[in-house]
Amino acid sequence: MAAAGPPPLRGALIAHMRSSADSPSALEAMDKMLVREIEHVKEKMAELQGGGGPPGESDEEMARRMQLEMEREDEEHRKNVAAEQDRLTLQFLHTCQVCCDSIAGEEDEGR
Repeated sequence: MAAAGPPPLRGALIAHMRSSADSPSALEAMDKMLVREIEHVKEKMAELQGGGGPPGESDEEMARRMQLEMEREDEEHRKNVAAEQDRLTLQFLHTCQVCCDSIAGEEDEGR
């Protein structure tokens, strides 16, 4: 069953507007608050729709932004892979050095 009357927030907003109708500063503050809320809602809607960009962004701007984002992610991935390869190479060289030292030590004992 639907509740009678406007939603609570809407009702509170209407009551506040009626009580402050004679006060220009109160109306101006209310206007600023509502503009901020509207912008916040627009940004959230764009984010939820997958754009994640600023409101009013054109398709071309979004495509460029997403291309740059993908290139940054690819570059970061390449750097991470290179760092991991360097780490594994150093680990391998260290292991080889330990083995070589061990073999050289056995040969020295055998002489």
